[in-house]
Amino acid sequence: TTVAEILLSDLLRNRRKAEAATSWRDATEKDRAKPGLDDSSVSNGADQISTRQGGSEFRLPLRLKAFLKKYSIGQERLDVFFHMEEGQVMPIWSLTATKIAEGQIQIALLTALESALKTGEFAFAMCDIHAACKEHKVEETNWSNNFKNNSRLFGSLDKDGPISLSEDGMKKLAVLISPPAAQ
Repeated sequence: TTVAEILLSDLLRNRRKAEAATSWRDATEKDRAKPGLDDSSVSNGADQISTRQGGSEFRLPLRLKAFLKKYSIGQERLDVFFHMEEGQVMPIWSLTATKIAEGQIQIALLTALESALKTGEFAFAMCDIHAACKEHKVEETNWSNNFKNNSRLFGSLDKDGPISLSEDGMKKLAVLISPPAAQ
C-alpha cells in the first residue's frame, strides 16, 4: 500500500463520516420542524439508557440497542470489546479465531459493531478492514475469496462504498459477542 492510497482511504473514510453526520443532522432538523415536537422529544437515535465507563455516560444508538435486545445480549457485553467514554469508542478486543479466514471475518464483524456504536449503522469500509488486519497481524491472503465465500454475511461487497451487515451477518455478530456459555 502506498502513502497516496493510505491518504486517499483516510480522506474517503472521513468524508463518509461527515456525510453520515450531515444526513443525521438534516433528518433531526426536519423532525424539529414538525408541529408538536420540541428539542426534548427529538432523539439522535440514542435514548436515555446509557452505559457507564470511566465515570462518564455513553449513549447507545437506538439501532444498536434493538440489535442487543433482539439477540438477548446485555449492554455490558459491549464492555468486553470496547471502551466507551464521553462519546468516544476505543476497541479493546482481541481475536479468538485460529484461522486466517475466520480472523478476517471476525475483524469485519467487530469493525461493523464499532461503527454501530459510533453511528448506529452496522457497516464498514473495506479499507478499515485492511487496516485492522494489519494492526492485528492477520494475513490478507485469499482476501477476495474469503469475503466472496462469506458474502451472505454482507449486504454487498462494494470496494468503494460502505459494506453493511446482512441479517446473517447480524446473527454471526450476535454469536461472536454473546457470553461464552450462550455460544
